[in-house]
Amino acid sequence: PHTQTVLTVDTSISNSVTLRGCAGKRISWGDGHHEEGAGASTTHTYGETGEYQVVIHDIGAIPDSFIQNQTNVTSATLPPSITHVGIFAFANCQNLEMEVNFPNLDTLGYNAFTGCGKITRVVSLGQITSISFNSATGSIGMFEGCASLVEVNLPATLVSIDRNAFRYCAALTTVTLYAATPPSLNNTNAFQSNAANRKFYVPSGCLSAYQSAAGWSLYAESMIEF
Repeated sequence: PHTQTVLTVDTSISNSVTLRGCAGKRISWGDGHHEEGAGASTTHTYGETGEYQVVIHDIGAIPDSFIQNQTNVTSATLPPSITHVGIFAFANCQNLEMEVNFPNLDTLGYNAFTGCGKITRVVSLGQITSISFNSATGSIGMFEGCASLVEVNLPATLVSIDRNAFRYCAALTTVTLYAATPPSLNNTNAFQSNAANRKFYVPSGCLSAYQSAAGWSLYAESMIEF
């Protein structure tokens, strides 16, 4: 069970779901059908309207574009052992209700959570060093447009936050940074259009470093030590 990923699929939204990057995996579709040795991209169509629990077995990393644009995936239970989340893995899953909690994460692909409007919290991003951005995808940031996101915890290992990472997260009120050295900010749009009362919590003894750091000084009056 610790290597299983479980998705809830609501077929009242769409009667088919596509999983990518699951080559060779065993998939239980929740309607009595199973797939052994799935292809790189596999689509399943349901015959009846309802909610189904899809189980992907033996998954240690979340592949690129895993459930990208699958608006009928409404929840995801992911093993804590996950070390890698690929590019666009959950992008534009507009009805996906989840907390991002990857305590063993080492790498996070760009645009992994873009447009996930029902994600509420980023609990843990493990030991990642960067929240990245790829200009080839346009100007969209990692968590951009996550309209229900209220709280973000950023790890002590983080050294850089790239463009537009949390832009248009209109409900974001709490950003807790555990890095003693302020991560570099690619530009000042990383936290654009958050909640008006958003606060940044920084480690004790590091307040002046954050308040004077390039990019971060814009938020100096919203910083609190913890």
